[in-house]
Amino acid sequence: MLSKLFLGLIAAKATLASPITEPLVDFTPDTLVEAQELAKFLQDIQSQKIALNQTEWEDLLTQNGILLAPPPIDYDFLNFTADVDVNVDVDVNVDINKRQTCKNTQARRVTKTETFVDWDIQMSNVACARQSAIDIFVQSGKSVTNTITVSGGIEPASIAGYLTLSFGVDFSRAWTSSASNQNKATIQIGNCGAMVLNPTTTRRYGTVSEGCIGAEKQIGTFMADDRFSGSFNGVDWVAGSISDCQRKAGNAPIPRCQGGGNLV
Repeated sequence: MLSKLFLGLIAAKATLASPITEPLVDFTPDTLVEAQELAKFLQDIQSQKIALNQTEWEDLLTQNGILLAPPPIDYDFLNFTADVDVNVDVDVNVDINKRQTCKNTQARRVTKTETFVDWDIQMSNVACARQSAIDIFVQSGKSVTNTITVSGGIEPASIAGYLTLSFGVDFSRAWTSSASNQNKATIQIGNCGAMVLNPTTTRRYGTVSEGCIGAEKQIGTFMADDRFSGSFNGVDWVAGSISDCQRKAGNAPIPRCQGGGNLV
């Protein structure tokens, strides 16, 4: 396995002689300021490229509060169904004009934030070394975007606008890789493998309520995944780690090294 090149936490290893005991930045940002601080931290260390072994890499992750694998998706939370009665009860003592203006007012709130190392994202086709070892490289045209999942008939665009305003998340952004001879790995004889990215992902769950203050009713839920920009030996991409995933196999596809499904 290729040593992981992690662009999101390695500045700490480069600057500290002693082990990290406290997080340098909040990796579960709850405010726009905290989200901006995290983005800046990841961007500032893009020029510092240090090869970390697996243990060092995982230590840096866990010491900064990042989970080593995606937590289970809370499908019960996302399967929320609003009451059939869409009319929100309001205080009859409130002026009718005020009731008319506030009854359709929506409020959005983040209820949980998690930051983790995401599943393998393929950055090259699977290649198989049948008679001799072969080198593989990052290929162009691999794309990653931020995503939103909603329930209760909520418009994804309204959640995107809220998260952009509150945390600076850009849901119109797509990261597309460029070919690079600098990012490579060697597939050993008898194996098939591909270059993969494990992005650092921040996942936010939240609720949407509607109605006048004091009489709100929940009408939906959402889950949003966002990522940060990084650079790997001249390849602008998503902050995280680039490595190879290889398995004993004679042909593609092969199972992911992290996550479900296959690489092709």
